[in-house]
Amino acid sequence: MRRRVTDSLIGATSVLAVTALARGDVVPFAFTVSPSASGLNANASFSISSHGSLVGAYDPVTNPSGTRTTPGLVGPFGPGENNAVPATLGSEMGDPILSSVAGGFGVVLDPGAGTLTMGGLAANLIASGLAPLTASIQFASDPFRTRAPDAEYPGGNSVQLPLRTATVTALSIAQIGWSPAGTLTATGNPGEFTFTVVPMITLSATISFLGLTFEATGATAVPFPMQGMILLSGGGATLDSVQPIEIGNSVDSDLALPRLPFDIPTLIPEGGTANLLLDLSLTNVSAGFSGTLGLGAGGTPVPSPAAALPALALFAVRRRRRPAAAP
Repeated sequence: MRRRVTDSLIGATSVLAVTALARGDVVPFAFTVSPSASGLNANASFSISSHGSLVGAYDPVTNPSGTRTTPGLVGPFGPGENNAVPATLGSEMGDPILSSVAGGFGVVLDPGAGTLTMGGLAANLIASGLAPLTASIQFASDPFRTRAPDAEYPGGNSVQLPLRTATVTALSIAQIGWSPAGTLTATGNPGEFTFTVVPMITLSATISFLGLTFEATGATAVPFPMQGMILLSGGGATLDSVQPIEIGNSVDSDLALPRLPFDIPTLIPEGGTANLLLDLSLTNVSAGFSGTLGLGAGGTPVPSPAAALPALALFAVRRRRRPAAAP
């Protein structure tokens, strides 16, 4: 019975919305983004930076044959000695992202005034799944030397490391507040309008790299100009919009990261591998992309309190007239 009531109200609301739009009244719509009709095609770039120290993976109990480290290139290096060395680690990540998009937003249409406002835009930009990125690593340290294997590292950015893969596990935009009034212009075809609107949005991204998770959530909203077409038909609406998008953010931090196992090739002499542990604090995460965002969405009218009252009153009258059940 509850479903019948809901369906009746939705049907009544659609009829009321069509009538209101025909009169040129203000009508709000709730739109759902269709992943099959929406997509992101962009070049993505992400970076992380951190500072801290490195130390050999040696442990007298659990890993007695592991690598040991000590600062400097000369001086004593006693048995069992394993000392920390100042170090930094950064990464640059990037690749194209081609993905479907999911989400939703609200739109208030005012055909009489020729305006449109948008609110609540929220979109998952990688609805197709996780997005891999090629990652380069920038590793720097003070001069140090190792045992098991015996090697020297003069310091600086001279350690050549192979490319790795990072993964974008979440990428989304969210609108802040309602947009200023945009334009809504009739094309001359029945129920068809072009529109422009500029919501303010933020970017949030989560990246998985080296077994760790890094988050970049924008605190400052940026304008996102949108344009497209809206077609009103059958009590509902469809919206199509394709536009360039360029957005990013940079988040400073002082977050201690979990200890990270990190293997690097030996420098002097070459040919070996030192097994290290990195104790780092995250200093910055940056995320951004530039490309094209297409949105295809279907909308249903949302009753305003005034519009909903007639439907509710009609349902109440019908309910009162229902015959009583037989005893």
